[in-house]
Amino acid sequence: MMNSPHLLKIERDLRALSLEELEWLLELMTRQLQESKQISKNFTDVKYMNEQLAAMAID
Repeated sequence: MMNSPHLLKIERDLRALSLEELEWLLELMTRQLQESKQISKNFTDVKYMNEQLAAMAID
């Protein structure tokens, strides 16, 4: 685990949250992570397609 001062502060702050607040935060983080993964995948797919098109243009 990383021990950056920012992460340690977040960990301390999380301990002060109620179960309902933690659940809400976890759901929010899960949605944001899934969105970020999808954006990354889309970017990778576009990059791959552009590479394929460039290769086809050379042929």
